[in-house]
Amino acid sequence: MDPGSVCLVDVDTHTTLKSAIETAQREGIDLLVTRLKFETWLYWHVSESRAAHSTRQLDELMSKHKLLRDGKHLATHFPFASVDDAIRTARAADLSLGSCRCGPDPSSGMPVLVELMRGLTPRT
Repeated sequence: MDPGSVCLVDVDTHTTLKSAIETAQREGIDLLVTRLKFETWLYWHVSESRAAHSTRQLDELMSKHKLLRDGKHLATHFPFASVDDAIRTARAADLSLGSCRCGPDPSSGMPVLVELMRGLTPRT
């Protein structure tokens, strides 16, 4: 089975998101959107909070919980084992979570990628 294509984007500075979603739908690409930015998904590995945060607040939370090193690299002690907790929080934050859509703030389509990697979501 062809694994297909997956594209991850943040909303924080994405000015052509609507066009990207339309292109992804047309081309059969799983476009996964995280709002406000990818750090939202990372934060959900250590918190169930579904409050919206600014970019600065998310950066501060990354520092507080020591989830990143050098700004953008996952820490060696990143809590990967908490991925199912992050999935539950993401699904609670966006009841319509799925590919090729922009959910509320905060939200993340990353559970779709995790399910694809686990072989739980059939490709169309």
